[in-house]
Amino acid sequence: YNNGELLDQVTVNSIFPPSPTASISASPSSVASGETVTITWSSSNATTCSGGTGFNTGGATSGSVTVNPTSNTTYELSCDNGTVVATSSASVTITSGTGKKPIFKEN
Repeated sequence: YNNGELLDQVTVNSIFPPSPTASISASPSSVASGETVTITWSSSNATTCSGGTGFNTGGATSGSVTVNPTSNTTYELSCDNGTVVATSSASVTITSGTGKKPIFKEN
C-alpha cells in the first residue's frame, strides 16, 4: 500500500509434495532357521525405498524378495519423496527345529 493505494499484489503458493507412506510384511512371520520368508513392501507418494539389513529393494517403491533368516530378524523399510521419510518394519521369529520334515523308514 502507498497512501492507501494498492500498488501490487503478490500471491505465494507453497507446494509441498504429499507425505510418503511405507508398508512392509513378512510371510510367514514365524519359521524354522533357514526357511524361506517372503518380504513384500509397498509405498505411496515415494520416489525411492531402501531396505535395512537383510534385504535390498534396489530402490523400488514396491516389490518382494525372499530371504532365509537364521535368527530372529526385524526387516526395516525406508521410503522417501526427497523431503520426508516414512519407515515401517516387519519381524520374523525363528522357531525351534530345523524346518525339515522327518523321514520314516519301514523295517
